[in-house]
Amino acid sequence: MATIVRGITFGATDQVTAAKLHQLVGSATISGILTAEISDLQITDGKIASVSGAKLVTLATTPAGAGALPIANGGTGVATAQLALNALAGAVTANRLLKGNGTNIVLAQADLTTDVTGTLPVGNGGTGATAAANAASGVVVLNASSQLPAVSGALLTGISVWHHSGTVVFNGTTPSSFTDLDLSAVVGANYALVYLRVFAASDTQVVFRTNGEAQTVNYNANGGVTYCHGNNTAAYLIVETDSAGIVEWCANAGVAGYTVTVAGYIK
Repeated sequence: MATIVRGITFGATDQVTAAKLHQLVGSATISGILTAEISDLQITDGKIASVSGAKLVTLATTPAGAGALPIANGGTGVATAQLALNALAGAVTANRLLKGNGTNIVLAQADLTTDVTGTLPVGNGGTGATAAANAASGVVVLNASSQLPAVSGALLTGISVWHHSGTVVFNGTTPSSFTDLDLSAVVGANYALVYLRVFAASDTQVVFRTNGEAQTVNYNANGGVTYCHGNNTAAYLIVETDSAGIVEWCANAGVAGYTVTVAGYIK
């Protein structure tokens, strides 16, 4: 039998109804009543003074069916690990990363100018360099057709290419002893293989050689001598410049009306 303070007694077969319990709300204490003995109870929040029982000491003691703990109460508001990650990230937008913005952790795209440091190696798809001049070191750049892209010859370095010129570099009387002929204004102050066109107003033999050549180049030698036979005739020859873009030349006599033109060159 259960006894309630203030002289109210319930037998083993008595039912505790909402109406009877309403009379006991306040400072009364209830003891000895089994859960099975209580039925038809409707207790509102405003009528409960205190509840005795086991304390909730861990989340493992949360009553079954209580639902997910909301984010506002320290939970995730969902029932699975994946859904928890989605909820805490705040969004599931594609191609976004979690990163700090100085105030909060946010879901955003990586900014390559501020979020990435260091140099990406060639082995990881980068160039292994931080300067544009060295970016192609060890990397072959191809176009959409897997071919080397077209590049202006003026931009190529370290590759010998043909350059058409047509620039007149001498117009006057030929020297009768070896004399420097500076071609650097056309070919540059560097080694170059030059294709020259010579024009003579009268019969003339001329010889060209690389500046600084120690051996004598004779007029009857092959390769270095050009013979303009007859008046107003032209001929062509090939000669290499020195590192400053200069060659030497002379004629068998001083002949006026002689023209030397750089037809083209390779460097």
